[in-house]
Formats: sequence, C-alpha cells, structure tokens
Amino acid sequence: MFSFLCSLAKNAKPLKQNRTDIQPTQSIILKTVWNAMPSIIATNSTVSDSVSDETPGPQPKWLDVLQYTMFTAIFVISVIGNTLVCLVIARAPRMRTTRNFLLVNLAVADLTVALLCIPFEVVLKITYPRWPLGSAMCKILWPTMTSVTTCSSATLVAISYDR
Repeated sequence: MFSFLCSLAKNAKPLKQNRTDIQPTQSIILKTVWNAMPSIIATNSTVSDSVSDETPGPQPKWLDVLQYTMFTAIFVISVIGNTLVCLVIARAPRMRTTRNFLLVNLAVADLTVALLCIPFEVVLKITYPRWPLGSAMCKILWPTMTSVTTCSSATLVAISYDR
C-alpha cells in the first residue's frame, strides 16, 4: 500500500484537460490516480514460478532465526491466550455479557488469524518467490485472510463503540 501511494505521489502530473464539474479536492485525487495508472498497471502482477527483478537478496541467518522465533512465539501465545479467553467466558455464567461476547468474537477472530495467517506466511517466506500451494489455494486463502483480519478490526470498532 505504501509503495502504491509513493508511486501516486511520484507520478502525479497535471491533466491537460480541466474539468469544471468536479470539486477541487476531487480534481487533485483524479489527476493523481489518472496519471499514476500506467505505472500501477505495469507493476501489478501475481506471484508466479518465475523470479522477478524485485527478488530480495539472501537475508542474514540471524534475521531468519529471529523471524521464525517471532512467528512461533506469536502463534503459541495467540492460540493459548485466545483459547483461554473463550473458555473462561463460556464456562462462567456471570461472564456472559454483551461486552464479553464481543471479546469472544475478537478472540475467535484473532485465533483464526493465528491459525490461518501465520502458518501460510511461514510457508510463503520459506518458498518465496514461488507459491507452492496452487492457484486454487491462492484464490481462497488471500481473501479469507483479508476477511479474518478485517473481522478482527471491525470487532475492535464495535467494542470501542459499545464502551
């Protein structure tokens, strides 16, 4: 997303034709998006079996060890912590309130993020730039990961609104 915004800012050029039927802020946004469109289209691609020019060089071994350690720690803590939150609220009748049900929803969303996102991120990190799980899994997994993380964020919004 950041690289997309940078390319928008870098490639912004004024339009040759001025339109009077739109507001000034809309005009700036349209100019920026319109002028950046060729670079967006040219750089938009999917991960394939070929290695592109953007392939990063090898990382130091200590950085790989640190990343795998962090993946493991976040996975284990997330699974244990979110499971405990669900169990406590499910087993204690006085804990079954509206706010706590929102916390259960958040715990389930975060548990799903841990179980669905982290393992596949590790697989992608190990096999980069190849996607070893096939095109069907790619088409299923990425929208599902996006939905789960969006659900987690939406639950945080609902909790803050409830308070």
